[in-house]
Order: sequence, then structure tokens, then C-alpha cells
Amino acid sequence: MKRKRVLPICIVWVPVCIALLGCGDAGDPVEPSLTSDGGASLQDATLDATDPTDGEHSDTASDVDPACGEAASHIASFPKPLLDQTVEWKSCPLDEAKGTGDGECADIRVPLFWDQPEGETIPLRIKRKLGPAPHVRQLWVNEGGPGGSSVTDFGPILQDWASYFQADIFAMDQRGTGQSVRMGCPDQESGSSEGGFFITDQEWPACIEYLKNQWYDTDAFTVTQTARDHAFAIELFRRPCGRVFYYGVSYGTYLGHRYAQLYPNQADAILLDSMVPSDGCYLDRLDENGIVTVRKVLEACSSDPFCNGKMGVKAEETALAALESFGKGACATLKGNVAPDGPADAYMRILAAVLAEDWYARTLMVAAYYRLARCTDDDVVALTNLFGTVLGMGPAAPAGKSDVYDRAQSMALFYHVAFAELMSGQPPDPVSRWYDSQARVASTYLDYRVANVAKLGLWPVAPSDPFHHQWASADARMLIVNGTLDYQTPIELASLVKPHLQGSAQHFVEVPLANHCVLRQSPVQTAGARPCGMQIAKSWFEDPTLPPDTSCIADLRPLEFTGSAAYGAALMGTDDIWEGVPKVQSKPVLPEAIEVEAIREQFRRKLPWL
Repeated sequence: MKRKRVLPICIVWVPVCIALLGCGDAGDPVEPSLTSDGGASLQDATLDATDPTDGEHSDTASDVDPACGEAASHIASFPKPLLDQTVEWKSCPLDEAKGTGDGECADIRVPLFWDQPEGETIPLRIKRKLGPAPHVRQLWVNEGGPGGSSVTDFGPILQDWASYFQADIFAMDQRGTGQSVRMGCPDQESGSSEGGFFITDQEWPACIEYLKNQWYDTDAFTVTQTARDHAFAIELFRRPCGRVFYYGVSYGTYLGHRYAQLYPNQADAILLDSMVPSDGCYLDRLDENGIVTVRKVLEACSSDPFCNGKMGVKAEETALAALESFGKGACATLKGNVAPDGPADAYMRILAAVLAEDWYARTLMVAAYYRLARCTDDDVVALTNLFGTVLGMGPAAPAGKSDVYDRAQSMALFYHVAFAELMSGQPPDPVSRWYDSQARVASTYLDYRVANVAKLGLWPVAPSDPFHHQWASADARMLIVNGTLDYQTPIELASLVKPHLQGSAQHFVEVPLANHCVLRQSPVQTAGARPCGMQIAKSWFEDPTLPPDTSCIADLRPLEFTGSAAYGAALMGTDDIWEGVPKVQSKPVLPEAIEVEAIREQFRRKLPWL
């Protein structure tokens, strides 16, 4: 019996922005490459428990600032038995999907409940890449989600960041994700289940019952417990007189802000990228808010001579008309290729939303509607390729996709945190949410999916947290950066935090045209220069007592509707996204110079959330 196709909301998310994802590779401002730095063979050798060494340098007294004195004062207070635990670092790959890159991994133990420090403990996985000596600067990076894996998603870029920021980079899987007691449901996430790895609405009741039995009603997996984990890990590994920086992206900003509430003085600087405010950014209204960003792109198209020559002066109306026709049976060959048994127009909206989340791909969103409206044989091939490479649907879906990233994230933790702290409070109404999405030109349908699960009324909601809807003190050194074309955390919502920034070392930087994850998605015109977000971050980390250097904003690349030839080739099968004749193959054959797999991998790693 053929398994019923499940609406693949699961592919939209952002990292991650790294992917997502975290943040992907922020090193190439022209055509992003998400490949790892490659190559050394990995040894399963036990390394020193406390002193970092990668074979090239070791920590000695000469590595520490001589003005430091005998020891640094510990700002955060944790039980001595926990701080005295033995930690063994072992070699591990930076890129877990490819098995490449020379990193180090270790497990630490933390209390299941921080108010019971002598009670049951759980392991948390940390990955690090050492920067150049002396090792007195640490940067702790945190993925979004909720439910994304920092260890897996950030791994491929740790070496690049260690070099660029001249720091030791640490990534820790948040409790409930990756290799930190991942919150999951084995039966409902098995390959033979109804939705495969992704849990369907029908599977949630059994999954929730399993979670209740496994994790004490999931009370241990809260934002505050996780923030305390990070503070403890920082305290465990911080160097005498060393400097500690915290970086969080997307939901990682929400977690980072909670960390700042609890420990405003532990880190020397806290950088929050693509802000999830403590009030206003709700996961059951993500598409309702995100569509504003899509409309900005379409409005810019309407006033751009090149783009309005394709889409007309009312680009959104053109796209909506194409969607309506597609839903009524137009472009039937495309529907047969990618969604023979499902709502093809809904899948097109999902495709548009995913493309809108990426700086280089957002013009593909507009071109995709142009091709859908025209629907020639070449357009069908181009769009079939696009559905395959981005959403994994139809004959162009990549074969042999690694499930490393899927298996590291946790949909269960996503819903657990969402229902505890990231809901609007409106009654769950899946039917109205579905029709709301159907009226939009782009949608992840996350509003609908969250409402569907909420309506079950079975999820164990964590106790009310006193830090919820509160703000960190003015003591915390904090920089918030947000793009003006961010689908997941629109600038209109991120800006809600501005009135709360009362400290002299608290700053909000609005980066024009940047997408979600400003450190990666803010390319500049200067050849070979890092994205503007990376430049801003580096300047601030050099001296967080001063405002960041934002001069790179004047160098930002404009919104370009002609499109990226590399992205077009990798995702559509043609380097001309508007008029090119695509390759008619399940995997387009492309010039070797183009980072084809790197670009595709970016979209394979999209998460279903922030």
C-alpha cells in the first residue's frame, strides 16, 4: 500500500540559519560555500581534559595575559563537585555528514534539574575548534530552532570562525537536541512510520505519551534550564583572565537573552543575530508576520525596471494569479511531477517561503512565479529541478541525502519550547490558519501545523517561568543585529526590543536588505570581503565597551533581481533563472567551478522553525 504523502512543512527553518541552520559558511560573500575546510584524518585519541592542544600549540603560562594575576574571579557560581568533573576531549570530525575536518568533542554532565544539583545528571555534547595561541578568547555559538543542533549545524564552519575571530570556538548541543539526550520518539521517527522521520499529527499522541514516561513530563527541558547549562559550560572551560563571547542566532537569541537575564556579567559580550523578542515573535504566527518580508521583495520587483519587465508593476498580483491557476489545474505537468496526490499550490507557497529566506535565492522566488505563470516545457523542467533540489520532491530530488542533520534536530523539543513560551495565546484554529496561508503568496504553513498540534491538547506544558516576558538588566553587554528582509524574525518584530536596551553597552543594528542570520546573509560589494554582519561582529568583539563599527553597511550589495548564476545552475539547472533552458536530468549537470553540492546542501539542512 502506498504511504500517504505528508505535507512537507518539515523542510522550512531556519537556521539555521546555517543552515542554518545556524549560520552556514560566512566566509565567501560572492557565492556562499557550505563545504567544510576538509581533510585531515581523524584520530580517536584522548586529549587533555582541561588544557586545549591541537598538536601545534599548548596552553602554558606564557599564553595567559601576565597582567591577569594568579586566577580570574568566577562571576557565576556553581557547585564545586560539578566544576571538578573530569572532561576528556577526543578527536571528532567538524562536518559530521562528510566526516571531515579536525575538531574535538567531549561530554560534560549537568544536573537534570538545576535546583537539584546533587541529583540525577545528564550528558551534554560539546564540539570545539581551537584558534591560534594564546587561547584566551572563547566564542560560544548557539543554534536556533528550537530544536536545532549546534554541534552538527555549526561544525562545518568552526575552523573558519576560529581563524577569523582569533578565538577558540565552542558549540554545545542544547539539552534535548543532537547528542545531548535528544528528545525524540523512536517509533514515530522510524523510517517505517507514517511520516518517516517527521512526526505526523496522527503520531503525536503516542509520541507525547512516550515523552512523558521518558522525561518526567519534559519539565527538565526548558529555556531556563538550558541557559544555566551554557553558563555552567562557560564557567567550566573559561581561561584565567580570558574573554568569553556568546553568539546566538534565531531561537539562539531567545536562549541567549535568557542567559543574559540569568548571568548578565559572565560573558564579555553577547551577540544576538536575528532577534526573537521575548514578546511578539510567536511560532503560531510565523507566516502571518513573515509574509511582510516577502511583500517587500515583490514591491521592490514592481519598481525595478528589469523585474517589472518580467512580472509587471504589480508583482504580488501576478504571483497570486499564477498560484490560483496552479491550484485549479494549470501547469498540470509540473503538478504531476512534484505533487500528484497533494495540494500543488500549497507546495509552491512553501517553496517560495524557503527561497525567500535566503539572500541569493530570494530572486529565484520571483523568477519561479514568472516561470509558473508562463509554464512552458522549459519552465516545467526548471521548476521541477527547483522543487527537487530545495524541497526534495519529485524526480529531481537528490539521491542518498544524509540524514545526519535531520537526526540531530528535535521536533519534540521544538513543540515543547513553543508551547511553553513562544505562542500568541490565540485559540488554536487549524482551519482558519490553513485558509490564511492559502491567501498568501508564500507560506511555510507552520502556523497551521503548530495550531494542529496545539489543538490536540495533549502536550505537557512546562511550569510558568518567571523570566518569561522579562528583560535582561542594563549590565549585560549586548549587540543585536537584524536584517530588514528577514522572513523568520522580521525587522518589525525584532525592533520591539529597542526600548529595553537601556545600558550604555547595549546596541541594536539594523542591516538593510539582510536576511535571517545577518552574519552570513549580508554580502558586500567589495570583492573578497566578509559579509557585513561578520565585520560588525569582529569589530565589536575587539572591544565590546565601544559601539560596533557599522561602516560596512555602506558597502552592502543591492537587491539584485537578475539572480545568482551559481544558484540558478545548482537549483534550477540553468544559470539564467528567468529565461535559461535547464538541463533535463534528475540531477542537473553543471560546471565544475560552481559549488553545486554546497548550495544544495544549504537547502537540505533547512529546519522547520526559526
